[in-house]
Amino acid sequence: MKSHFIARLAAVIMALMLTGNSAQAQDGVAGKAHGDWNAACDPAVDGMRKCAIWQVIAAEKDGPRLLHVEISYRRPVAAADGVELLLILPLGISLREDPALHIDDKFVKNLKVDYCVSDGCYARSSMSAELLEQFLRMSGATLKVKSAAAESISLPISGSGSRAAFNSTE
Repeated sequence: MKSHFIARLAAVIMALMLTGNSAQAQDGVAGKAHGDWNAACDPAVDGMRKCAIWQVIAAEKDGPRLLHVEISYRRPVAAADGVELLLILPLGISLREDPALHIDDKFVKNLKVDYCVSDGCYARSSMSAELLEQFLRMSGATLKVKSAAAESISLPISGSGSRAAFNSTE
């Protein structure tokens, strides 16, 4: 009986995590491209829109996803309130060491992996106005992770089009 309850609770939690942010862009969702970034917004409700800009990094064109980087926010934005960074990392990374975000070769912060499911490992973090501005003006960023075999892996994030994608949602 207890294991049945735990299984049902786990299913409810998973459903909430997967549906928590309706503006969350998923691979394959069409958005307007700006350089290497895409942008889209939900229709306005009470004068507010949920928007997101995102980038999907793959080893080769139309190859499997290595990294999904997404910034979600509401429009109009009030001093970066409610801005969230979402990373979907590949399975097989070590969970013993937190992924390290570097922008323009400068360490910014470590990110905690929240959970892993069949399509990857999810890390979410709120973004300050300063971090959002760094993302919008960067040349590029790198997410440094360790594989399960303790090998260092650097996943590149392009800065091309990030500001244009963000500004397109105004």
